[in-house]
Amino acid sequence: MNTKKVNKALNQLLKGTHMGTSLFKFLEKKIKTKQLRKLWREMIDTLSYHEKTLTRLIETNGGEPVDSAGVMGTMTDIMYKMRYLFLSDEKDILALSIKSMEQGRKALSAFDIRCNLPSKDINKILQRMKKDYEEILYELKRFQLESQYV
Repeated sequence: MNTKKVNKALNQLLKGTHMGTSLFKFLEKKIKTKQLRKLWREMIDTLSYHEKTLTRLIETNGGEPVDSAGVMGTMTDIMYKMRYLFLSDEKDILALSIKSMEQGRKALSAFDIRCNLPSKDINKILQRMKKDYEEILYELKRFQLESQYV
C-alpha cells in the first residue's frame, strides 16, 4: 500500500478517535460516581494518547493529520451531543460508552483487515490500540456488572 493511501486510512482512524474522545469528554460532565469518573478520565487519557500517536505517525509518514473529526464527523458529533444532552442516568451513559467503544474496536479491526500494512511500526501501534480498546471495554463492562447497571 502506498504512503498516500496509508495516510488517508490513518486519518480516517484519527477522525474516529477524535469523535470518540469528544463524545467521552462531553459525557464526562454527567458522571457522578467517583470510581466511574476515575475510569472515565483514564479512558479519555488513553484516547487522547491515541490521537497524539496517530498524528505523529501520519506526520512521520509525510502526511497532514486531520485535527478534527471532519465535516461529517462534526455533524455527527453535534447530533450526538443534542441527542444525549439530557442523558443523566449512569446506566445509560455506561451502555452508550460500551457501544461506542465496540464501534471503535470494530473500526480498528476493519482498518487492520482493509490495509494489511507492511510496516511493523504501524502494526505495533495498531496492536497497542486494540489492546487498549479491549482493556477499556473490559473495565466498562466490569463496572457495569459490579454496579448492577445491566
